[in-house]
Amino acid sequence: MRLSVVRVYDRGRKLSELELRHAEGVEGDVRLQIVLQLDGRSVRQAICFALTTEALPPLIEPQLVGISIQSLGLEGYEEEQTAQGIVYYRPLLHVALAWQPVVCLVVPLWRINTLRLTGGVAH
Repeated sequence: MRLSVVRVYDRGRKLSELELRHAEGVEGDVRLQIVLQLDGRSVRQAICFALTTEALPPLIEPQLVGISIQSLGLEGYEEEQTAQGIVYYRPLLHVALAWQPVVCLVVPLWRINTLRLTGGVAH
């Protein structure tokens, strides 16, 4: 299923309403997986893939924090390597269906046969 993922928080700072309205979501697929760490612990991750590459850093220990008919909210931890060491941020991701234009027109078979019999004139 093609989804659009938008960050509500960026590096711990909540985006303003204006920034959220103009934010372009990353379109792709969101996958949940369990990863075995080197120390033997299991960690749940949500990963957003755009075609074949990771589009956003993995969300560690994701939790569902909100749901509606067309979207949901995922919250977890995001890991970033800095000069001072590893820093964890707590982002909120807004995940919604990515709307795509209709590329084919479905015409009932009986309608096509009617147009052929009448020479393309609809009655």
